[in-house]
Amino acid sequence: MLREEPADTGPVRLFVTPKREERTLIDGTLLITEGDADLVRVTGRLAKNPSFWTKRVDIVRTYGRIAGIRVPLSIESVAQVRIAGPSAMTMTYRYDMVNGRTVTHEETTGD
Repeated sequence: MLREEPADTGPVRLFVTPKREERTLIDGTLLITEGDADLVRVTGRLAKNPSFWTKRVDIVRTYGRIAGIRVPLSIESVAQVRIAGPSAMTMTYRYDMVNGRTVTHEETTGD
């Protein structure tokens, strides 16, 4: 189910709620650009816990456009693990080439 939050200008936030509990689905928000509907960020919680030991997983995925292609730039997650407490993971993508085109450092970091 999608619900749109009105925005004055800039990115549009869409609220998403999965219709079924599945480990690969996220209950949260999508941030997209207003003009061309490019995906910028996905934020939320997994619809189903991946295991008995993991109580909750919050995720933030960021996306960018490199060489004209929408690609993931980073993924951050924080999981609440039974007995052990919180566990965090951050992964940043580095692209050397996209669609046969060499990518510069500035394109991947936004600097």
